[in-house]
Amino acid sequence: MAANAGLYGKWLLGKRVAIAATPGADGVWAEYVTTLASYCLPVRKDIDDVQASTLIVNPCTVVCLLARAKEIGTQAVVINAAASQVGKGLIRLAKMQGVKTICTVRSQANVAVLRELGADAVLLTTDDDYPEQLKALAHEWRARVLLDAVADMDTPSVLRAMPAGSTAIVYGRLQETRDPLGGRFSVADVIFRRIKIEGFWLADFMKKASPLKVLSVSRQVQKLFAEGVFHTDIRGEYGFDDFMPALEHYAEHKSDGKVILRP
Repeated sequence: MAANAGLYGKWLLGKRVAIAATPGADGVWAEYVTTLASYCLPVRKDIDDVQASTLIVNPCTVVCLLARAKEIGTQAVVINAAASQVGKGLIRLAKMQGVKTICTVRSQANVAVLRELGADAVLLTTDDDYPEQLKALAHEWRARVLLDAVADMDTPSVLRAMPAGSTAIVYGRLQETRDPLGGRFSVADVIFRRIKIEGFWLADFMKKASPLKVLSVSRQVQKLFAEGVFHTDIRGEYGFDDFMPALEHYAEHKSDGKVILRP
């Protein structure tokens, strides 16, 4: 509608875009919103509105996480909470790029789903021999990066099963506790096994990246959508009058797909 954000902002005028809100400022459930130009991604004509509304957070996070894992240098990654939309996207993209995936889930129902998507290994965290299975595979496949959406005790326990020099990239927190990660690692792991932890927040990446870098990630993501590599599972669509039932449904069925809110 209007722009005061340099050449990129002017170039965006009149274009159909997917947007993210600026942290701490306007939200997107409004008739008009002010946000950063770098939080606006022009959308291809062959991507429909529903899929376009899911373009930014999860798919862009998938591309950035896997790029960082390859930058660290690893032949395989461990993905916890792998039945999430990020987890499923990571499985598809990693398979395409030749990176092996060791996926962990809590529900037996998700095992076959993830194997069908192309996961190289799917481990059930409730199995008695889960720690032994994880350690054997992580060492055999030299998995040195954990893509971590769970945090809390899962971070140190998974890293303990991985080879020396492994890194956890924490991008979420599914556990209820807000306890710090520090203090849950043995000194030996940090000093002698060179275990590392780093965080990833897409909003921070997009804010700091150049418009060209943001466009590059956007084009890669949208190409993957157009080719069918990426696809966001949609569980249901709700109007704003059904806002509370939508939230309640999503809280109980997070692995089934996203809930879309339509004004």
